[in-house]
Amino acid sequence: MTEKYIVVADPRQLRFYHEESQPGQIAPSLVVAQAVDLADERRRCALPGERPPRGDAAASASAAPMEERRPKNEDRERRIATQIAKHINAFFATQPDAVWHFAASPSLHNEVIDRLETSTGNRLDRSVRKELGNVPPVELRSHFKLAPLAER
Repeated sequence: MTEKYIVVADPRQLRFYHEESQPGQIAPSLVVAQAVDLADERRRCALPGERPPRGDAAASASAAPMEERRPKNEDRERRIATQIAKHINAFFATQPDAVWHFAASPSLHNEVIDRLETSTGNRLDRSVRKELGNVPPVELRSHFKLAPLAER
């Protein structure tokens, strides 16, 4: 039987959920197979648009206008997408027969998909452009039921 995984990514974390079935269980349950913290300790602000921590007057006073910060934010998103794709490729290299579903925020989704190795991308079954990082595992599967099959 083919193993199935659901991969959920956001700028702060990456979660790999594995479907497990117990005898007599109607629907398989999702268990965390691997979790990766993607925190970048070198940045002052957690996400684009967030303010520096309170009391950080120097960062507030020298904050650049939005037009000057935009290239930095795009570079940071590209770095995060590359990091996520690297983790996904490494994980599925050890799971050669597994198929998977993928969810990421619209800003990361295509960047990650474009950076996947061909062998990993070919096993992608469904993908959605949604921020599902805080959705309980019990509800994850329902977000993929109506999603179109991934293009191969």
